[in-house]
Amino acid sequence: MRIETYLIIFLLPLISLATYYTEDFFMCAERGDELIQLRNRGDFIGMESLVQNYIEDMGSDIRSTDTAFRILKHLEPMLAVLDQVEIQYNYTNDIAVIFYRGLTDINAENHFVLSTSTRSNTIYAMIGFHHYEWVYAERARIRLDNGSVIGFSMVNPPSVKEVISDFEIRERTLVRLTNWDIAELAYSKVNIIRFEFDGNNHIYDRDLSEAERNSFDVIYRFRDMDYFMDLKMEFLER
Repeated sequence: MRIETYLIIFLLPLISLATYYTEDFFMCAERGDELIQLRNRGDFIGMESLVQNYIEDMGSDIRSTDTAFRILKHLEPMLAVLDQVEIQYNYTNDIAVIFYRGLTDINAENHFVLSTSTRSNTIYAMIGFHHYEWVYAERARIRLDNGSVIGFSMVNPPSVKEVISDFEIRERTLVRLTNWDIAELAYSKVNIIRFEFDGNNHIYDRDLSEAERNSFDVIYRFRDMDYFMDLKMEFLER
C-alpha cells in the first residue's frame, strides 16, 4: 500500500474529529462561561443575544447539531414571559431570584408566592396570610379542578410569625415544591387556598388572586436553570 494511502487512512478520522469539535457554541470556553454568568444574573435577553450573535457569525458554516440551537429552544418559553417576572440579583452570591411581577411576599392580598433561582432547579412556595390575631395555622391545602389536593405543612418547617402593626399579624412558611406539585398547579385551575388549624376544626379560606393563579404557569417555565450548565458539561465530556 502506498504511503499516501496510509496518510489518508490515518488523517481522515483526525480531520473529522477536529471539524466536529471546532464548530460548536461551547467550543470557545470564554463564550460558554459568559453564558453561565448571564444566566446567574438572570439576563435572559443577554443570553439570547450572545447565542444569536454566534449563529450570525457562523453563517452557513453552522451545523444543525450545534448546541446553540438547543440553548435558544430552552430559552424560548422564558423569553416569552419576561415582562411578567421580577428578577432580584444578589451580587454577593452571584445568583438571581425570579418572582412573578408584583408578587414577592405575603401580604393582605397575596397568600401564595412562587419563586425560583437562576442556579437551581427548585421552585419554592411561600405560603401564608395577614390576620388580626394569632391563628397558628397547621397546614394549607389547595384543591385542583381535577380533584387532586396539594397539602403543605405550616408546622414542619415551622411558619414564621411577625407582628406587622397593632393587631396585624403575618404568618408564612417556605416550602419546596415537587415537580409534580408545580406541574399540577401550572396546568390546573386553582381558585382557593385553605388554611387549617386546631385539627381541622377551624378553616380559613382565601381566594387566590389573578396574579397568584397566573404565576403558576409563568414560574414553571423557569424550573430548569441547570439545563445550560448540563449542556456545557455534556459538550465537554464528548
